[in-house]
Amino acid sequence: MSHRIPGRSLRALFPLALVCAPLCAQVIPEVEPNDTASQAQFVACAQHIEASGAVVGDIDYYTFTLPAAARVLLLITTGPDGAVFDTEMELRDSSLNLLAYNDDEDRTWLSVISEYLPAGTYYVMVKGFGNGIGAYGLDIQCNPNGSPSVRVPEGAEPNGPLGTGTPTVLGLDRVGNGDLSAGDTDWWSFTLTTPTICRIETGKGLTGAAATDTILYLRDSTGNQLAFDDDGAPGNWSLIIATLQPGTYYADVQGYNGTNVGTYTLFVRTVDAVAALAEGPEPNNDPRTGGTPTPLACGLLGQGEITAGDADWWRFAVARGSFVDLRTYGGALNATVSPLNNTRIQLYDANSTLLATDDDDFYNVHARLSVWLPTGIYYAAVSANNATGAGSYVLQLNCDENALYHNFAGGCRGSSGNPPRYNVREWELPLVGTTLVGEFSDCPANGAIAPFFGFSRTITSTGIPLPLDLGVIGATGCILEVDPLVVQGLVANAQGRATWAIPIPQNNSLAGLILSQQALVLDPAANAIGLTLTNSGHGLIRPVR
Repeated sequence: MSHRIPGRSLRALFPLALVCAPLCAQVIPEVEPNDTASQAQFVACAQHIEASGAVVGDIDYYTFTLPAAARVLLLITTGPDGAVFDTEMELRDSSLNLLAYNDDEDRTWLSVISEYLPAGTYYVMVKGFGNGIGAYGLDIQCNPNGSPSVRVPEGAEPNGPLGTGTPTVLGLDRVGNGDLSAGDTDWWSFTLTTPTICRIETGKGLTGAAATDTILYLRDSTGNQLAFDDDGAPGNWSLIIATLQPGTYYADVQGYNGTNVGTYTLFVRTVDAVAALAEGPEPNNDPRTGGTPTPLACGLLGQGEITAGDADWWRFAVARGSFVDLRTYGGALNATVSPLNNTRIQLYDANSTLLATDDDDFYNVHARLSVWLPTGIYYAAVSANNATGAGSYVLQLNCDENALYHNFAGGCRGSSGNPPRYNVREWELPLVGTTLVGEFSDCPANGAIAPFFGFSRTITSTGIPLPLDLGVIGATGCILEVDPLVVQGLVANAQGRATWAIPIPQNNSLAGLILSQQALVLDPAANAIGLTLTNSGHGLIRPVR
């Protein structure tokens, strides 16, 4: 969907600023000591905290207050040094009861917690995994329109196995709270009415003494084992991702060796796969060698089968520049072929030129690619990650659905011989009610930077077509790619670096807009006009879900 909002209304949301101070105030440095809840540093929604984490065993506490109920997203990002730091994070209420915990979200080492919270005061604890040392950023993002969390307590014992107990009904996209005793087995039931991709995962308990190591079985309606996992999730937690047919299923949770006891959480998240398209007849591979890729469209799923050495190509069109997210899952929707348990995605343009590839980004076995693509035709090739792999899979294609960000190549050469560079931090996302943090590098020491942002890459708010070549005024190779709707001012440090913070207002009418950024850099020795341009970047704005 294309969005067009008059410049006047956008300027009301993003006030014009020629100095950085009003916006950079959203980036807050960590203040030590904050090692206990009583020393917790006060923070607020939409702020980004920069933490050093330079002491072995350091624990950082933060506190925030919600005046009204909201879904809160706590997101660990990379810190000022750009390195990924392995973190653990806890969310606690005003009485310090544990509400949520996360170690490694989707295997990135970075921690994420998303919870719907009533009005009140809360505490966030961040520490390095295994008492590690490192810098990190913490984003606190709030959405008063977010959906409530649904938690289900474990039913009365015995609650499994079939014939000896009554499993607890969990339902879909719910969180179960359980408690394991020695030799205990907890069965949780859920029912599917359509072919569905299910992600079933255990995690840290939120009350009492927590278990530390689980095993997990997925069972069919008669109790037969369909899948098993021990340590597939971060830490010693369990994870099963399966493509399932309509019916009733059971998640059987046990302590490792029957002796690991305590509380735990069980998550069941789903992707409705009822609209999946079957792969076309073979050969459906590279069109240069006579193959006919199977058509696919944004928002749909494709299902296919890989034989040893095979690759299935899927063809899709991008009608306008879009963020595209491709993911694979193992399993067949007709339940007749064993799942492909380790997949790879390769992305090609219309000329079959390889653009990107991924093997194990999605829980170390499946593939995920999130990229910005201009208008055109593209191919997604799915294969096993080795020459002998075989089995069934599902390919999910989403466009402009989740908040995403992409930094482009480009920029024009400065006096140092390199173009100035702009990047947002890893895991920084343009979410409503938060602060998007980016950094400039390779700029002249202590020099002026004029960053700007807008909502178009094709025309400025004054009607000038983009991209615009500034070579005609003496800035050879400098291309203006972004509408300079809102301009700000920064000064680089002695290393030619600067931080840029853009608060995105708590206004869901911004959702779906593409926010684009670039910057002019003062560099008198670079060219005839003494200015260069950075590369550009842009992201899709979305609310916190």
